[in-house]
Amino acid sequence: MVVLPLVEEMSTNKEVGYLIEELQKSGCWPILVYNVSYNMKGNMYTEIHQHGSYIMLIAGPCEEWEEHIARYLQQLYELSAGNSTGHLWNPRAKFVVSVMSRCSHKTSTIFLVAIINKLWHKKVINVIVLFLNSSERQGDDLQQDAIDSAQGTYVELHTWYPYENSDRCSPAEGTVPVKVFTVRSLGDIRRSDIFRVYIDKNFQGCPIRTYVR
Repeated sequence: MVVLPLVEEMSTNKEVGYLIEELQKSGCWPILVYNVSYNMKGNMYTEIHQHGSYIMLIAGPCEEWEEHIARYLQQLYELSAGNSTGHLWNPRAKFVVSVMSRCSHKTSTIFLVAIINKLWHKKVINVIVLFLNSSERQGDDLQQDAIDSAQGTYVELHTWYPYENSDRCSPAEGTVPVKVFTVRSLGDIRRSDIFRVYIDKNFQGCPIRTYVR
């Protein structure tokens, strides 16, 4: 499921269109595009299977980071409790949250803490937060950035592994201990352990909650 950003801008629409087009060309997965801000009336197509992965898009000026977080919470609420998607909500799925604006390190850190904390509260642990970066600031066109990656544009993938040690029981405790992967090509993703097994036999003294059904 691709969750559209709540801020609509010409550049954002172009980037989202490019993303959906490339996913469609790959033909690897069925794609559902969901617009949180649009309430569809009348007959609506309804899925019967839980979603296996989510791509959540966040867009808008970086200085409005408080608005970004509020919109992100709205996206998350609609996915987990909305009338049309709540019964399909799958916290065990893979989540990719993409911040589509190039922000400062300070603002990116604020986004990262808010995103991981809120997903953790929803029992989600399989999450990657994506930030676009560059050694020299370029344009905001993701399609052009993909072509110009050799000239200094790269992607930072931030993820958090719970239960690694007793200081990493929850992302809410102090700073979020994350792992950062710098990606300049698909080979960098294949060689990384981004989506590895999170739950091991040793919980490192962290509290856990068990549901029996």
